[in-house]
Amino acid sequence: MKTIIFLNIILLSIVMNGQTSISRDNYYVEGDVVLLHNKFDISLENFTSGDSGENIIWDYSDMDFNHSSVIVDTLQFVNPVGTPFYPTFLRADYSAANLCYIRKTDEFDSGNNNYNYIYIDSDKLEFIGSWADNPSNERWEDHYVDPVKELDFPFTYQDTYVDTFDRFYSDQSSGIEHTVTGTVEVTADGFGTLVTPDGETLNDVVRIHRVENGVDTNSIGQSNPYSKNSFYWYSSTVKGAILSFEMASNDPNRIETANYEKLFLLGTPEFIDNSVVLFPNPTSSKINFYTRDLDISEVKIYNATGVQEMKVDIDESGSINIESLKPGVYLLKIRNMGGKFFIKKIIKN
Repeated sequence: MKTIIFLNIILLSIVMNGQTSISRDNYYVEGDVVLLHNKFDISLENFTSGDSGENIIWDYSDMDFNHSSVIVDTLQFVNPVGTPFYPTFLRADYSAANLCYIRKTDEFDSGNNNYNYIYIDSDKLEFIGSWADNPSNERWEDHYVDPVKELDFPFTYQDTYVDTFDRFYSDQSSGIEHTVTGTVEVTADGFGTLVTPDGETLNDVVRIHRVENGVDTNSIGQSNPYSKNSFYWYSSTVKGAILSFEMASNDPNRIETANYEKLFLLGTPEFIDNSVVLFPNPTSSKINFYTRDLDISEVKIYNATGVQEMKVDIDESGSINIESLKPGVYLLKIRNMGGKFFIKKIIKN
């Protein structure tokens, strides 16, 4: 009997460690597409980052990501080989990267992409740098001479580490260059249950507290010390940081920006370059769309995660009747004859 009890204790320990540890499997791979919901409106003042410790319940079910002010960007994870800034570009060296995610902030502008280069293996996740590519506006070079370690693997509740970094970035449009040196301290400061903004309950969640301290010195002689506080929630059953908060620089207790990630299951988007106009949005009844691309082959509406197709009436004039849908956020997908498609958030009120 003692032997059986002892084995049960070992098994329980393994289960607990599995529930509260972050591994390589908890991050994205090539081919994944993520919808990143970015929220920064005044309603964030109603929330805090919550408590640290064991068996914490972080309930953000009332955090409204359905508001029209929420920005939805697309993150597409690809092999860095073949991307425009790999392996080197000007002074930036991204040759150590084995994964790249393209953050697309404007579906209508083929040049408005942010290429983020990372290195990831079974032991760690490192951020190497990024290029913001918008030829009609500005181009940002940003790379780490000494990459910054974002996560150790495996990472378990109460684990912590400190890493140094050496960063260079430059706004190509202004010519002002910056060098930044500093440290990041990363701690798994809590585990417990996360209730997501969609009301989903996840019971195997680790919260990561990241503190970055550095000095930013620019080429016109200015030197500015800074401190950044961020929080990230990871689950052993979900890829990526499900929810993250960036705290205000002058008040580490005030949330400045909240990000909510959703793995997108409709496939890798190839965006239609032609303009698509939706009106009115939000609406409670009918929404209309107009596109310069006349060869439209498919128009569908999905739930917010892109998993379930919703049954709605769509007529040839471009009018979609969404009266039957419950209030909330949905995704409109328009595909052209060439196979490219446009995805846009619509809101039913």
